[in-house]
Amino acid sequence: MINKKLRLLRANKKKMAEKIIKLELGGKKDLAAMKRKCSGVERRIKNQLAKRLPLPKKVNLLDRIKEEKIVRLSDEKKLFFDWLKMNAIWVKREIIEIVKPYYRDLRDVNKFVKSILKSRTYVRRKEDMLYIEFPFQSSNKRHEALNLLCNYLNDHGEIDLGLDYNRLIFGIREKD
Repeated sequence: MINKKLRLLRANKKKMAEKIIKLELGGKKDLAAMKRKCSGVERRIKNQLAKRLPLPKKVNLLDRIKEEKIVRLSDEKKLFFDWLKMNAIWVKREIIEIVKPYYRDLRDVNKFVKSILKSRTYVRRKEDMLYIEFPFQSSNKRHEALNLLCNYLNDHGEIDLGLDYNRLIFGIREKD
């Protein structure tokens, strides 16, 4: 935090020094005011340096964890979260492979997949089925790609997630 303030103050001082050089050719009243402001910034820089001086240059993370009594994730939880992250990456790659034929540019494919994964989904439950609907896509290409993805996901049949529902049904909402 102190380094950030110092960086901003030094940038401010540099701008003021440039203005002082320009004002030396012009009026003395403006020049004196700018020099006062510049000396004020220099004083603030010295104060920040004085605050930073007693702080340690490096902080050992393990010592900090012990001092603050921070509870770290156990190995099992960490492995579980790593597994979740890897699954998310694999799913994203698989979605990209499914919708790739509808796009010429890989950048457009990635943009589409990100927008689908971040978009609002409408979820409703009916008996042992969970209906997941994506928002309507105005672009024909996006609509076809999303429809292909939903058909692919629906073809997998029952999924045992250990929850009260056995089947996920994906679809696209109708235009409002």
